[in-house]
Amino acid sequence: MPSWGIHIALASKLNQKLNLGDSFIVGNILPDTLNGFMVENISHKLSHSKTHYNFEKVGKPPKSNITKFLDDYQDKLENPLVLGSYIHLLTDNYFNKYTVENHIKIINGQKAVILNNGEIVFDQTPFKLKQQDFGKYGLELSKNKKLGNKIKYSDDMFKQSLDLDYNLTKQDLKLIISKINTIISNETNIKSNYKLFSKQELDNLYSNCLTYLEDILNKGR
Repeated sequence: MPSWGIHIALASKLNQKLNLGDSFIVGNILPDTLNGFMVENISHKLSHSKTHYNFEKVGKPPKSNITKFLDDYQDKLENPLVLGSYIHLLTDNYFNKYTVENHIKIINGQKAVILNNGEIVFDQTPFKLKQQDFGKYGLELSKNKKLGNKIKYSDDMFKQSLDLDYNLTKQDLKLIISKINTIISNETNIKSNYKLFSKQELDNLYSNCLTYLEDILNKGR
């Protein structure tokens, strides 16, 4: 899956046209917030398989079941939090599909990873490499002010969250927003020494995913 920085940047760009407010940005992050890792002191945990509609067997490439999500939430997509969560799952699928098709290869029954310099290695974990690169790219987007403005909590936003089967409390939502704002304001200087993807490749992936999401939203609306 992409890093939060990538998710927030894409959501912020989409929201320039959608004008759905802070709730849409928060919705784009919600599926990642209840795993117990990204947000501390959350009231309860939900499994990745539940929040991401990923019911594949262990060892299968991660993929959210969009059809199942739409079956559950089709009549609630006017809610910007629900729409944001939908966009999150589509984004995850887009980035993961690209990674599998372009950087993972089975050779003699073994999973090989194709690095950005063309080298093929068997002793690297593709998930770890892609998350490292996505994290660095997200930090670049944040430093370049691509993540938009900080988010503000509202009771209306909490009411909107009740449409999702997450059982969020008001305090949960405030903790999530605080974490989002920390990422938006991050200006950490990092060395962008990407291993799996090249910088140009990530730029293209980001841009192409944005176009893909815009097309889906235009058709849906």
